[in-house]
Amino acid sequence: SKPDDIGIILEGQVVIQELDNVPLAISLLFGLLYALNMDYPPQLRYFFEVVQKVIMELDGGVLSRKAQVLKNRLYEYCVCDLFLSVYNPAQ
Repeated sequence: SKPDDIGIILEGQVVIQELDNVPLAISLLFGLLYALNMDYPPQLRYFFEVVQKVIMELDGGVLSRKAQVLKNRLYEYCVCDLFLSVYNPAQ
């Protein structure tokens, strides 16, 4: 089911709302964080690192150890899923 509202809240303030989808919201969030020169929240730094460097392929330099482990796990999952869908299309 689709969420009622997708938006962006920065420092407790709603800055954008009624967006069409989550990928758009994440892209806009990265743009806002960059434009406003804001740091990633410390408790979410690995999430933002993986989204930025692995998924969006921005600043793809050296990954932290935790981000590299997650990247490898995502790759294994995607490759296994692709393999199963190609060689076992009935499922």
